[in-house]
Amino acid sequence: TSDFADSYLYDNEIIYLSIYSPVVIASLTKSRINEISKCSNIRSMDYYCDNVEENADEKQEDIDSRSSTDTGYSMAYLKQYLGINDLISCVGSHGEEIIVGVIDEGQPIIQYLREFGLDETFDMNDHVCYAQERRHPGHVLEIIHSIIPDAYFYYTTYRLVNDNDTHTLIEEIDWLLSKNVDVINCSMHLSSQSPQGVYDNYSTYGCIAEYWDYITREYGVTIIQSAGNSRPDTNENFVDYGVCSGAMAYNIITVGNYNVQTHELDETSQYYQGSIWTNKPDVCAPGHIIFTDMLHDKGTSYSAPIVAGIAGLIISYYNSIILPYEVKSIICASCNQHNYSSNNMNFIKYGTGVVDAYYVRQILIADQQLSNTIEYEDYSRTYTFWFDTPDYSYMDIVLTYEKKFIEGVGFDIANLDLYLYDSDGYLITSSTSTKNNLEVLINIPPQYGYMILEVRQTETVPNDNTVGEEDLAVFYSISWKMH
Repeated sequence: TSDFADSYLYDNEIIYLSIYSPVVIASLTKSRINEISKCSNIRSMDYYCDNVEENADEKQEDIDSRSSTDTGYSMAYLKQYLGINDLISCVGSHGEEIIVGVIDEGQPIIQYLREFGLDETFDMNDHVCYAQERRHPGHVLEIIHSIIPDAYFYYTTYRLVNDNDTHTLIEEIDWLLSKNVDVINCSMHLSSQSPQGVYDNYSTYGCIAEYWDYITREYGVTIIQSAGNSRPDTNENFVDYGVCSGAMAYNIITVGNYNVQTHELDETSQYYQGSIWTNKPDVCAPGHIIFTDMLHDKGTSYSAPIVAGIAGLIISYYNSIILPYEVKSIICASCNQHNYSSNNMNFIKYGTGVVDAYYVRQILIADQQLSNTIEYEDYSRTYTFWFDTPDYSYMDIVLTYEKKFIEGVGFDIANLDLYLYDSDGYLITSSTSTKNNLEVLINIPPQYGYMILEVRQTETVPNDNTVGEEDLAVFYSISWKMH
């Protein structure tokens, strides 16, 4: 990063050099953007306006609390509804030793944090100008704290307040990484502009998404991102609207808002079913909450921290020796699918379904998760599932694998698919998406004897000896549940 900056940027243009990732933040004119964008060393390039829309905080809160016909729910109720209390009993802790990073807009109201018990285990970045106090970040923190109250919390914001502020999203995430966080929750809308001026507000895999993927891979941080709440009620097709660009990262967990009362995706919750990037969200969770201050609010902003809290419990169970794609496979495998079959288009709207901590508990107790690696020249790996009796109900299986960039090669280094066979070798079902790093087999009917699960690598990058084969290995995780 510093070598690139020394070669292509003037000192007065440099705002921030990331110490954790190959990212440079600079203040550039349009002509300099055009000049530098031609550099072969640049993988991708986005730019951001440094002006803040007037009353943006109030507008965001208005989006989060958009009118609704359903009733808000307390976290005490949702912890019971989602089986979180059972998971806490299984884990045997409330998040001790877990470090949570939260990035949001504005400063949480400190007195409010104290009201629900977040005081001594909380720290804010004091090098940031927070502009004004807001309820939104306090509500996000309250949800996570209600699930893992013994975790330590670090909070920061990144919004540019005036021309003299140089803190950025990348700089603030670097600050969280310096605190060795296990989980980062981002319940804010992340989007950017390309050097050509194209606003990638929705469903574009840009610099922010690429940065999220880099962090999960290089530092083992599980990232939870809200999908966004700007879905128009009249647009049922939704192909062109999608989720905020930060939610398009492959290796993170993107969360939609599930309406508990209607058992449907909330009318404002965004999703993406386009043909280029991965489908989003990955999971859903309830997002209409009654808080300590007796206000009720809704949005994916409040769905995401529920998943962040569950992720913290999983990481605590494994004593932090678990990687983000493994956490993701467990959470996705736990989900209930209330409204779709494996081939129904609702799969796109709900991701793998509504997160259910009761099944997270089952997966942990029965050790229904495994991880492995497909090397560069491997075609497939197979696993045999034995069953003592044929009278179990149904089975769901989820495969997640790590996506990564390799210099000179590109992004999609492999495509893994799932095939399930009966004991006679006949295909029961398969999942063969061409663009997701998430494959799902749901509602597998009872089988006698055993089943054979095959993880098949259908595409690899040709190795011209410029890339080490260890870099081309694909790390994956499989989790399954009985229901």
